[in-house]
Order: sequence, then structure tokens, then C-alpha cells
Amino acid sequence: MTHLPTYTFAKLRQQQLDKITKPFRARGHKLKRCQQCLLAASHCICDQIKISPCTIDIMILMHPKELLKPTNSGRLIADILPHSSHIFLWSRTEPEPALLNFIKDKSRQCLLVFPADSDREIYRSINVDTRLNKQPSSNKKLTLIMLDGTWKQARKMYNKSCWLEHIPCLSIEPPLAPNPMQKPNNYGLRQASAPHLSSTCEAAAAALDSLGEIEASQALNQYFQVFNRYYLASRANTLVACRT
Repeated sequence: MTHLPTYTFAKLRQQQLDKITKPFRARGHKLKRCQQCLLAASHCICDQIKISPCTIDIMILMHPKELLKPTNSGRLIADILPHSSHIFLWSRTEPEPALLNFIKDKSRQCLLVFPADSDREIYRSINVDTRLNKQPSSNKKLTLIMLDGTWKQARKMYNKSCWLEHIPCLSIEPPLAPNPMQKPNNYGLRQASAPHLSSTCEAAAAALDSLGEIEASQALNQYFQVFNRYYLASRANTLVACRT
């Protein structure tokens, strides 16, 4: 299997900050933030990170603008699954060689977690493990590729990345599929364009759950809820009464 360099979110974020010529002014930029979790220092959640084992690798393909947003949820995956997560920056014209090597690695079975077009091979969560086990590639390292950005950005990344075209999509049901009986997503920090759309962290948790990685899925969901609760509390300048 291809040996990958360590791409941590903090390292990539600092590299991006070093490139910009104007100070980055995100909402709440005047807050004194923890440089690890990026929440207000008064609402730091670093002590609530509970690393979970996971047999599936997750490649987080992050839109450059997401690096500088404290509300980004893709980085939460790397917090909880540091030994299974790999973060790369997306570029339409100049993808990193290490990224391309990752995708071409013949020891991996990559699946793109994204609603697929009708002409693209789709694995549905209800039988994805059965179908994969019937294939000659069943001994390969199962690897999920997450497109980390706003829905508009993710759609652009999907359409403009020719090097992703050969990768089949994993369709998650019901978390990523329209369902009139389904409650809206739990991402309180951003407004989704449709109630069935999920954050990157939620989508990863749903994908892992569908593939039998229950412990990792639950750990992601729990940390995601903590992140939401503390971030919203920091915006309102209120204390969180109960730590979980």
C-alpha cells in the first residue's frame, strides 16, 4: 500500500494562512480561539476528543476555502479517526501527486461518498459489503473519499475532477437521500440548501455505519454533537452546563 505523508489539518491550515496576503476575517475572528479545535478558548473541546479505531480509511478532499473556516466539520473526522484519516487539498488543475497516487493505489478499494449520476456505478449501503466481498478486490483496503466543502463547492469538485471519474459512488440511505419523513440534518452552524443534505462529518458517520463500523460511526456522531453544542454556546457567550 502506498505510504502517505502525514497531512494534518493544522499544518495545511497554516500553509494556507501563510499564502494569503490579507488577514482572514471569518465570523468571530476577534475571539481568542484554541488553535487545535478552533472554538473559543472558553469553550475548548480538545479534552473531549475520544480516538476511535476504524478498519476503513477515509480520505478527506477539502476545498481550500474550508481550511480557514472554524465551522468546518471535515476536520472532526481526523480528530476522532487520526490513524485512518488522510486530508488533501482539492485543486481542479493541479492535484497533488500524493493525492493521485492515493487514488491509483491498487491495494485500495475507493468509494466516493456522494450522490451519483445515473450513468455511474453506485454501491448502496444496504448491500455494499456483500457486493464488495463478491469481487476480486475484496481483500483491498476499503477507502471512503469525502468531498469536504459547501454543497455548491462539493458539486464543483465532483464535476471538475476528471481523476475521480472512475471511482464508484457510495449512496447512503437515508442520511444522504431525500426522505419526507426524515428530520433535517443536525448541523446547526450552517444552513443547508435542502433538509436531506448532511455535513461532511455526518456523511462520514452514516457511511461508516452502513459498512459496519458502528463504534467509529457513533464516536463521530457524538463528537459532532459536542462540537455543535459548544460552538453555538460560544456564539451566544453562554456556558455549556453538562460536558459529555
